[in-house]
Amino acid sequence: YKVGNETMTCATNCTITSVGTGSWKEVINGVKSMTILRPSLTMRKMNGKSSNDTAGTLKNPVLAHPSLKPLRITETSSKSCIDPNSLEETHRISNEWMDMDMLIMIRTPNVDDPSGVVEKGSACNKKISEYFRGKKRRFEFQYQFKFKKVPSDMELYMACEIEKPLEFGRFQKAVVSACIAFMRKVSPSFHCTINGSPPTKDGKYEKAHISFELEKAMDRVHITKPGETLPPLGQVIPE
Repeated sequence: YKVGNETMTCATNCTITSVGTGSWKEVINGVKSMTILRPSLTMRKMNGKSSNDTAGTLKNPVLAHPSLKPLRITETSSKSCIDPNSLEETHRISNEWMDMDMLIMIRTPNVDDPSGVVEKGSACNKKISEYFRGKKRRFEFQYQFKFKKVPSDMELYMACEIEKPLEFGRFQKAVVSACIAFMRKVSPSFHCTINGSPPTKDGKYEKAHISFELEKAMDRVHITKPGETLPPLGQVIPE
């Protein structure tokens, strides 16, 4: 994230850059209201077929490994396909708030094959497989942000949202409500709704979602000072 003259790098299991004045902590601690600055991503198992909303609009993904073929990840704002395990070309997202490079790394079967018989995939996939080897995680998202303008009086959240409200039975709803209440108790900044809300007269509405403060949602956050080299994506991000 770019929040002053600093660059921030972060990981969900990411890289962020920090425009303007003040440190990252000053920006975070000075917030009074919430906004969610996020690209919209959809992930679906394709089963060899294109879904109606993506057919004819997306390029075929570049496969780093055959096991990734059933998976399609789409940036819904631009209808562009994101290629996982692609170190040569990270996915670029740009809007009025920020420029962001994004890398999605997914564990492929060769990571857990000591015999070396399983297909290793592309050169990029081999490097990512080495990164995952010895770790239990199944995937990792890494991001590198640069803000175009300083978020003023805003709190930055990382959120996952769905298009339609979740439907639960009475018992399921009671369990989920108890879990949400617990999360709100241990993390007051936690924000969640399982039903969303209908549009109001001014057009505002809320989709079903779960969200956490950015710093708490990321496993690692790295700030790069002006003139310093940004940490490359696809490797361990230092803190």
